Amino acid sequence: MKVLYGARAPCVNIFVRAGPAAPGGEWRMLRFIASVLVMLACASSAARAETADFTAIEIEKRAAGTFYIAGELAGFGALDLLVDTGSSYLVITEPMLLQLREAGRASYSRGLEGRMADGSTRVVPVWRVSSLRLGDRCWIHDIEAAVFPAGSRTILGMNVLSRLAPFTFSAEPARLGLAHCQGPLN
Repeated sequence: MKVLYGARAPCVNIFVRAGPAAPGGEWRMLRFIASVLVMLACASSAARAETADFTAIEIEKRAAGTFYIAGELAGFGALDLLVDTGSSYLVITEPMLLQLREAGRASYSRGLEGRMADGSTRVVPVWRVSSLRLGDRCWIHDIEAAVFPAGSRTILGMNVLSRLAPFTFSAEPARLGLAHCQGPLN
């Protein structure tokens, strides 16, 4: 399975769960029309993505079907990030932030009121971090990271992935294809 994502390439596989069959098979016709419209909308996005220069990054499939990518935060070091397109932000922990601040690699940006997966709301501090490397050679600079308490999972969210769009996600083989990668800062 391969899925294309991006600001101008919002194409994803769509699965329609059919309810009780409508008289005359109307749900089949609606599903067919929706599929044709999605294919037409995605065709131009896919064509643009084919011309993009992608950097292939290996990801690791773990239990429960989650995917992780190896990376490095400049001023912190190596880390594994959960790839989560449902997360709006890169997520780091408070101890990581402390180390980044000591290295002069983070600055406060703002507080963000967010809704957590459990439905609760909380104000989360957002900090700008200098550089993140994904895989061995895909750098992105000056990015925002939401900071969660120690013990939280580090997450690669959509704020980073959107800046590297268009991007591809492949489950077999487990790989991200990222455009707009930068080199390391000197």
